[in-house]
Amino acid sequence: MEHEKMLSGVEQKIDAYRKERREEASLTFQTIGRTNREISNHRSQLGLMRTQQVQLFGEIGRHISRHCQQHPLMAEIYRQHQSLIDIMTALRNSILRNRKLSSSY
Repeated sequence: MEHEKMLSGVEQKIDAYRKERREEASLTFQTIGRTNREISNHRSQLGLMRTQQVQLFGEIGRHISRHCQQHPLMAEIYRQHQSLIDIMTALRNSILRNRKLSSSY
């Protein structure tokens, strides 16, 4: 009888310990799930920002190409970075030609 009481007491302690661990695990999994959602959200926002950045870089490049020799301040920049602007223009022309070729097939 005394052994049964001891055994019952040990089982109760074990059950209480397991319950506590399950509760901790549940909270931990909730935290992990929330954190994963936040990470996914931030990655999505970062992807959108990078896409917008690429679009803005393209707009800046087109603006420079169009106005580099017409605007006095841009002309000065053009003189300083003429080789880079020439490369940008050549790449843009190459892309346009490739698009024309691919659409003609």
